[in-house]
Amino acid sequence: MKANLVFGAHPDDEILGPGGTIASLSQQGEKVESILFTRGNRFPPWWDEKKLEKTREKESKNAAKILGISKTHFLGFRDAEIIKQVNDAIIEKIVKIIRKEEPERIFYHSKNDTHPDHVAVSTIVERALEKINPKPKCYSYEISNFVNFFERKDPKIFFDVTNTLDEKIAAIRAFQSQKLLMLPLIPIVFARAVSNGRKSGFRYAEKFTVTSF
Repeated sequence: MKANLVFGAHPDDEILGPGGTIASLSQQGEKVESILFTRGNRFPPWWDEKKLEKTREKESKNAAKILGISKTHFLGFRDAEIIKQVNDAIIEKIVKIIRKEEPERIFYHSKNDTHPDHVAVSTIVERALEKINPKPKCYSYEISNFVNFFERKDPKIFFDVTNTLDEKIAAIRAFQSQKLLMLPLIPIVFARAVSNGRKSGFRYAEKFTVTSF
């Protein structure tokens, strides 16, 4: 069975980014696991942090069931503090995960994203991938930046999510603790899928940057 790994900074990043692709790969019989660096303990700020962590972990697992993610790993970082722990120890931990799973593909945050946690995860994953040979197919995804002036020449790949966009949106709705953020994002997710579909010849699509080392 082909394996795929998805790295995200927070619970819901794995859905907002490659959610439709995850569902499509799962439906094709491929294994998908997600590795989340935090449990999302900072938003909403009026929640008790421990309660919020448990809630978001549960929501992430519910979303995983919708998309067909076989297992979700939580690394235990705190929101907005990942950049403080970009060190050899966490890089080696990611190396071990990749070597153990031997994935066909890896999906992770774009280095051009605007959220510092997303950029930190991109840095950690890319430094880990430098130590991996042979390398899997590597694709980065964007969430926070809606206009990107820095990677227009980078090679792109589009995945057809025509048959799985509904699952992606259902998984987004699973994050009820985040509905103040999520509900306004659904029209943006839909618009992106339509735009990417027009560029690639599909009805709906997700776009990734093909990364190499």
